Amino acid sequence: MFSCTRHTTTLTTTKPWRRRREKRLDGIKSRSNDGKVVGEEKEEGKNISKRGDLELLPGDPSLVVHLSCEMGLGIRADFMKEMSKHIAETLSKPETYVCVCVHDDVSMTWGGKEEPCALGTLKSIGGINLENNKKVMEKLCEILERDFMIPKNRVYVEFVDMERENCGYDGATFGG
Repeated sequence: MFSCTRHTTTLTTTKPWRRRREKRLDGIKSRSNDGKVVGEEKEEGKNISKRGDLELLPGDPSLVVHLSCEMGLGIRADFMKEMSKHIAETLSKPETYVCVCVHDDVSMTWGGKEEPCALGTLKSIGGINLENNKKVMEKLCEILERDFMIPKNRVYVEFVDMERENCGYDGATFGG
């Protein structure tokens, strides 16, 4: 595998999502770290959702990128944050709904050669169109070339416009 990082950073970080444990109360409510009640309540035999109407929510943009090189912990985090912000702005979605996943140091060949390359998928409910796809592709290639020496001509990205009923979140689908 190739080490494509230009920077060396040692980052020790605790991951709050691994430390956090939601407390279940009566099997129908939970509390987040800030103590707010989230989840569902039962009222007169009906489930009343505290999450709002999923059919009106903006959807789930997600970017999954596979890289043939190793990014390094600190740089991986910076990359994910930068792409998350860019995707939210480009697709006009709240960043709270954007998910970015990176699989680095993956065994990959491109054209029969084991040189640095990347393969990705961006999925979203709406916002997938030629103009937005170009913006996302330009930014992704810029970062990959600048920080990880992956040439633009060795990056493939599939853009997928998902139907609301084909995207799940919070125990339901965005289609209802």
